[in-house]
Amino acid sequence: MRVALLSALGERYGEPGIGLQPFAGRSVLALQVDAALALGCERIVCLAESATPEIAELQRQAESANARFNAITAHRTLSGMVSANDEVLVLAPGLLVDGNWLVDRFSQRPGLAVLPIEIGLEHGFERIDRDRAWGGALLVRGDAVEALTALPPDGDAVAGLLRIALQRGARAIPVPESSLDDGRWSLVRSENHARRLEALWLGRHVPSPGFSESGDVGGYVIARFLSGKSRSQSWPVILGMTAILLAIGGGVAGWSGRVAGGLIALMASAALGNIAYHLYRFIRAGKPDGWIRALPGIRNSILDIALVALSFGKQDEGQWYGVYVALVLVVAMRLSEEATAPTWSRPFADRFLVISLALIATLSGFPVIGIGIIALVVLFLRLVKPFTRS
Repeated sequence: MRVALLSALGERYGEPGIGLQPFAGRSVLALQVDAALALGCERIVCLAESATPEIAELQRQAESANARFNAITAHRTLSGMVSANDEVLVLAPGLLVDGNWLVDRFSQRPGLAVLPIEIGLEHGFERIDRDRAWGGALLVRGDAVEALTALPPDGDAVAGLLRIALQRGARAIPVPESSLDDGRWSLVRSENHARRLEALWLGRHVPSPGFSESGDVGGYVIARFLSGKSRSQSWPVILGMTAILLAIGGGVAGWSGRVAGGLIALMASAALGNIAYHLYRFIRAGKPDGWIRALPGIRNSILDIALVALSFGKQDEGQWYGVYVALVLVVAMRLSEEATAPTWSRPFADRFLVISLALIATLSGFPVIGIGIIALVVLFLRLVKPFTRS
């Protein structure tokens, strides 16, 4: 079994540790728990002075992944949780971990992450000998925990296990220097430092959409702002459900003859759907994408169905050309969102933009003809050379 040892203690007991520093709406320790779980740790042990709400949240995080969680105040309690055949992962307080690199280099056997001394000291890491600094992560066999009994009751278990690993000649694993430059592997040293690293971290895990989709860019900017105010997962759900209700309402309004009102509702639905999607990305940053990748496709399908339903409005009996034009527009938008679509046609995969153009045509007094022209232009841009077969 693998056990992770993390620390929420400050420089002196009773102070809040740097591990509890808020980071991307969570905490540095929460990201360390993610990394430990990815490495296969079945128990998370956290050194903490008291059971705070932040520690309780870490427990929920670990237990939701079927791992056991224990908060302890002193290292001597650790020996009863680790057997000699276990492996113990130790992460330095405040360390931002590149989970993929950790899994790649520590999965097979124990080792000690190291850095060249000059670079390590420059980035706040601890010197371990003349030429090297500790990279902030190590994996040791469980019997090393027994050696901690020589420490005084208030001794630093993390530093103690580091010394034991060095005495036993642990395998050195160099941390890529590029990871320090782009923030994948960093030691948070202050609140201001955390804010600088947070910008790099979010940019890597939640990259901004390309400017070919203006609605997506707007949703991304708003979601990033909102994610800094609240990390509740209920907000994306509320916004997403509101977007669905607006899409249904827009389709019904258009069907009953209120085409302009229906298009406005669809625009609002597209905007809220974009915000909900990106807000959920920010809340889940650093975790596997899973089904989140399917959300844009689901959002677009709902809007497409609502747009076709809306096109039934103001149709004379037996005349279906409005529905036909709407179907052509939907096909054109779907062709434009393909990966093989030319760069100049991709903006027209943005439902917010296309529905806005349809609203302008409707307010100008020629909804069907205007939407038909938009559909033909989008098809032309998608199919013009260099032609990539769909």
